[in-house]
Amino acid sequence: MLSIWDTGYRRRVGTFPISGVGKVTAASFSPDGRSLAIASYPLGVVIVEAATWQVRARFPAFTRDPSLLWSAPRDWDALTWSPDCRLLAIAGPDGGLSVWDVTKLGEPVATDGPALEKAWVTLASNDARIGFVALRTILTSEDTGVALLKSKLAAVPAVDAKRLAALLTDLTSEDFPTREAAMTELKKLGRLAAPVMRVYMKAPKSPEGAQRVGELLRLVDGAILGPDDRRVVRTVEAVVWIGTPEAEKLLKVWAGGADGALLTTKARAALERRKK
Repeated sequence: MLSIWDTGYRRRVGTFPISGVGKVTAASFSPDGRSLAIASYPLGVVIVEAATWQVRARFPAFTRDPSLLWSAPRDWDALTWSPDCRLLAIAGPDGGLSVWDVTKLGEPVATDGPALEKAWVTLASNDARIGFVALRTILTSEDTGVALLKSKLAAVPAVDAKRLAALLTDLTSEDFPTREAAMTELKKLGRLAAPVMRVYMKAPKSPEGAQRVGELLRLVDGAILGPDDRRVVRTVEAVVWIGTPEAEKLLKVWAGGADGALLTTKARAALERRKK
């Protein structure tokens, strides 16, 4: 069993069974943190999606395939991603090197209207392979896919600051129903309330307030991605890989959304990586 740990929070965030994969010789996260490549012998390489900790693509690194751009070693002890996460290079002790275009892994995909609409639905799938096919459908469609995503997904509106402040105040109310109502509402807001709650924790008004806000933040930080969250993560990944001017504009629109929202956070991170 391969375990993945968040060193900031010192907690395990995912596990991946390696039985049947073969002898693991190398592992590497993509720069955007969305994929984990695991090299093994003799079965090749698997790409694990961080959103689900499932295999999104599996391939032997020595077969001929359209996504294989250059030769291949027969054993692998090192691998690395390109900065844009599109290419994966796999090196072996014999001096061999293979370079793969990850975005082209899998069977060819349809890009007509019905296929795009289906892709929008299956972007939310809990099956990493199905989600990857949907992602590749959007990616292959380029600006047509961007237009679809623009019509489906708007920037997240900000939560009223006064409302958030009132809810934080209510967390320490002497009235029990008021406290419980505030906790319930802040749980529903989740990530949207997280930035304000983190500021609160720097100078909490009371020990009780710190305890309750800390509990809420632990729920946010430990939350498992739901269907809508998986769609957001894969959607941003597809738009980043498309990389056209229209795709860039859409990322900037999403990045202007509410602080703390998953769409906002992922879009901002993608734009920030492009500056490097």
